[in-house]
Amino acid sequence: MTILSTFIMSATALRFAQEVPDQSLDLEIESIKHKLMTEPEKCDEHAVNLLGNFESFLSTAQKSQIQKAFSNVEHHTDLQFLTIGTKHTACMTDNWFVHALNATIEPAEFVHISLDAESQLSCERDLQPRGGKKHIVKCVDLSDFLPWSEAKHAKMSFGSCIFQLISYTKVQSLKVAASSLVDPSTLLMMDTDIIVHRDLRELLSRGRTKMFQIQYERPIAMPNTGFININRNATGLLDGWMQFAARVYPARKADQDAIGKFLSSDAGRPFKKEMHLLGKKDVNTCGYPGKYATHYNCMTGGKKQQAMMANGVYQPASPQCTGVSLDKADGTASVLDQELTELLFSQ
Repeated sequence: MTILSTFIMSATALRFAQEVPDQSLDLEIESIKHKLMTEPEKCDEHAVNLLGNFESFLSTAQKSQIQKAFSNVEHHTDLQFLTIGTKHTACMTDNWFVHALNATIEPAEFVHISLDAESQLSCERDLQPRGGKKHIVKCVDLSDFLPWSEAKHAKMSFGSCIFQLISYTKVQSLKVAASSLVDPSTLLMMDTDIIVHRDLRELLSRGRTKMFQIQYERPIAMPNTGFININRNATGLLDGWMQFAARVYPARKADQDAIGKFLSSDAGRPFKKEMHLLGKKDVNTCGYPGKYATHYNCMTGGKKQQAMMANGVYQPASPQCTGVSLDKADGTASVLDQELTELLFSQ
């Protein structure tokens, strides 16, 4: 069993300034993304170039969608959730919403970012209505993050340039969302293979006002980025995280390696000064029950579903997910969607 712990880290950087739209830069970045898909022999070169321009990793329009979802003062809550998914994680996402909505006692906002059109449709049709009068569920369409229709010749395997770029949508989405938070709100980003058992406000209230929470893996000594809680002051840490993206690219370990290397650097060490350990009895891993949540990592997509079913916590509410096997879905999926599924499930 992998030994994992959860830490709270101080994030003391100032909120980054509102970005000025730059249409020419957007066009340049879109050109790089096009080359990623159509010039597989130069994919690594284009990926490093794109990661080096991390401030423009998402287009102005894509950032605007995320900012809009988190800046609605009329529906202000002290806790906002964020999930990211594709059509092949739709049922796992559905299951996450069933448990998270039920466990969250006071009103909260739930934002789901969709990386393809099918995931967006599922969010609008199946998830959004579940907010009811208490909670708010919002769906953000980032299906145009990469030109998927041009991906015929691009390599999609684990560690590929496309794989690494997708993993950094987490970091950039967090940064854009954090810029729109209103104090004292915090943002909790979670992988959808985490089952929420109790109101997480109880757990998060133990931390400091300025915090960045991750799960930390040993003996490999890399953070697991499946459970992250930040406030508006964490953008400096997120900047540092992204600044290491291009540097660690050759290792092909994506966002986990970047945050690990940053926190071990001179610039990153100050963020460790106020670490606070949360015991595994609160948030456990590898399918072992925790008091507040259980992370079904340490296993691939189909096995996650089987483990959840064995523990009686796989309960998606959408008719489309009744009787669906992730193993069967993976077997008929395109190569791209298989890799996206493994990416979002493997953290």
